[in-house]
Amino acid sequence: MAYPLKVFLELAKLDQKLIKNKNVIGVGSHNIDFNKISKKYEKILNIDCNLINRKIKKLLTLNSKSNDDGYYTLNKEIIRYLLTQIGFKTYEDADINDFSDYKVNLNENIPENLKNKFGIVINSGTSNYATNIIRAYENSMKLCDIDGYVVNFCEPINFNRFPLGASPNFLIDIFCSNGFKVNKAQLINNDESGSLVSDLKMFYDHKEFYLIQYFGFFQFLKHIFYEFCTFFFGRKNINYIDPLDYHKIKDKSFKNFSKKILINNTFGIKNFLKKIFTKLIRPFYNKHNKSGRVIVYLLFQKIEMSDTAQKRYNESSLHYEVQYNL
Repeated sequence: MAYPLKVFLELAKLDQKLIKNKNVIGVGSHNIDFNKISKKYEKILNIDCNLINRKIKKLLTLNSKSNDDGYYTLNKEIIRYLLTQIGFKTYEDADINDFSDYKVNLNENIPENLKNKFGIVINSGTSNYATNIIRAYENSMKLCDIDGYVVNFCEPINFNRFPLGASPNFLIDIFCSNGFKVNKAQLINNDESGSLVSDLKMFYDHKEFYLIQYFGFFQFLKHIFYEFCTFFFGRKNINYIDPLDYHKIKDKSFKNFSKKILINNTFGIKNFLKKIFTKLIRPFYNKHNKSGRVIVYLLFQKIEMSDTAQKRYNESSLHYEVQYNL
């Protein structure tokens, strides 16, 4: 997921005197996820809001799907400016695309020259896209220098977005098994400041603890509003692959297959309502602010060097780990 402003606000809170390694890496070539920065954050981030907002305004006119018109170059320039003003020296990213600073496949071991190279590692959900998810997260840990931090954000409720969805309990276990400690574990709002919804707790009495059980009453109402807006105004997926044909399409490496198009009789009703309410809900439900949407935010600090090959992770969920003493 793209970087919320919360990334920079949280990094600005860290004591720069205690961070020896000032190099920052992003796991994935991520966009910023805000269309401006409010004046109230100017002192906190040590920035010129007018300057940065002009750059953001220009960025929003470019094509975010490629770097043909310089989108990713300008996006990275904005990120570097924010990080430099906070007190960091460099910002680079690692991804499988051609415009990242380091071409890395998270399913495979990272190069030796990248290990322990960065004081800050920003993992904004990228590791969740890897099918070898444990290695992907181990790689983000290996990038981090001793006493450095891994800033981790992920989306808790999207259906079929990630091959394997990592639960907060799972992430906390593998990080703490590899020389890290937890500095923050929170659910936050998808607003400009990333305001707190609730501190996360590692429940184990039952097999599940539903996301909405973390909400207070008004947060629950906001979440219902978010679900309502997503149903009527969210992006529509039209082209699809029939699961019954998947084995044949997969054998051809997804080349030269016939796309199927979804026919949905409710689209007419949805489009009618969308035309009526789009302008009304836009301040509360748009690309950069979806009121009621929540994000999992975890901040880990590396307190000792660790060999991931020697570590034992929980063998099941925390519920069964405790119940059966696995």
